Amino acid sequence: TFGQNDMAMVAGLATLHVLKEENIVETSAAMGKLMLDKLSALVPKYELLKNVRGKGLMIAVEFGEPKGMMLKMQWHAIHKLDASLFPQAILIPLLKDHHILAQTAGHHLDVIKLIPTLVINADDVQKIVTGFDEVIASCSKLSGPMWEIGKRLTSQQFKRDSKPEPAAT
Repeated sequence: TFGQNDMAMVAGLATLHVLKEENIVETSAAMGKLMLDKLSALVPKYELLKNVRGKGLMIAVEFGEPKGMMLKMQWHAIHKLDASLFPQAILIPLLKDHHILAQTAGHHLDVIKLIPTLVINADDVQKIVTGFDEVIASCSKLSGPMWEIGKRLTSQQFKRDSKPEPAAT
């Protein structure tokens, strides 16, 4: 960015040329709208999904407390372990099973942010939406990722708590 030489200038001009010639800005805006629409269509399908919002290709997927008793108990249990833990139940299988990289939007927030590459296409959008759909469906089950993460962390905590303290010297 701050290179003050001919090569840096040529690279900058080439980048601007590609952005213009390949309509990257317009295409990314259209793909962002497509992803926002498709992810928003999942909101009525799942109790855990509260809201989807975004601008361009910056998308936020917000989760909230479900109404069903069993799912609500899992929700409270995982939040009691750690208020920032729930998004990991979504992010881990998204990455592991679907190769989709996303992040939490912040500490103690049940929001996941997606900021995909500007050259994303409609097939990529569908892959992301399908991945979210499958992972949220799995989290909506009693034996899904939300349960597995909570169980794993609880067992690790019990192991730590049951280890004898080292003898003081």
